[in-house]
Amino acid sequence: MSDQQFEAVREYYRNRDVRRRIEEFCGGDKFSCEYIVGFGEFLARNGYRRPLRLSNHQEDLSGMMDQGLDVFRAVWDKKATLAVWDVEYFNLDTWHGLYHNQLLHFKLMEPVYLAIEELLEEYGIPHINDSTSSGYHFISLIPYSSTVHRKLERIGFPEKSLLNKDSQTHREDNKRLRKLPLRAARGYSAIGRLHEFLSHLVIRRTRKSSPLPVTISDAAVGRMARGREGMSLDITQYAD
Repeated sequence: MSDQQFEAVREYYRNRDVRRRIEEFCGGDKFSCEYIVGFGEFLARNGYRRPLRLSNHQEDLSGMMDQGLDVFRAVWDKKATLAVWDVEYFNLDTWHGLYHNQLLHFKLMEPVYLAIEELLEEYGIPHINDSTSSGYHFISLIPYSSTVHRKLERIGFPEKSLLNKDSQTHREDNKRLRKLPLRAARGYSAIGRLHEFLSHLVIRRTRKSSPLPVTISDAAVGRMARGREGMSLDITQYAD
């Protein structure tokens, strides 16, 4: 990364509105996310072998943004289950086309995007979405105190081996300083099942409207003019 590009990234993270939205996404005035991770050029220039920094402290966020680090929040939240549905274009043969002509590829993705928006609206699922370089994230927050979360807990069924790991803590790992509550484990498991259900509905609804094959989690498709391309409804974070 050139010095000019580096300063452009830092300038972006100095923007007051950008900082406010990132803080809001992490929980607002009092963070509810379990930890944050900063990643980027500043750390590489300062000798980090892996240019990332993890913190459990809210006050570190401002410094990360001052350094121009890309900030990621934990899916694990103290007050709610964070549901993240990752939907993206994939090509098993080449990524050149996507980054050479993103406008074309986002037009190819549009029918799937519209189908998901329509589906979430029908089920009354509040969400925000953000665009990535290759697709979208559809994100919902379900408070532990809500009736909806209690329903999720009834359908979530994390495996016993996973629950055993959830109950362990590791002092040397800032991601595992406390045990994962059972309601959080059940809520997360339930969201995985819900996303799988919704994925099948999206596949069914877009058979005629989508110029791209729609699959779950990058499942291989047949070769087309641009290669083995498709739209992935990615739920691998819930189970492989």
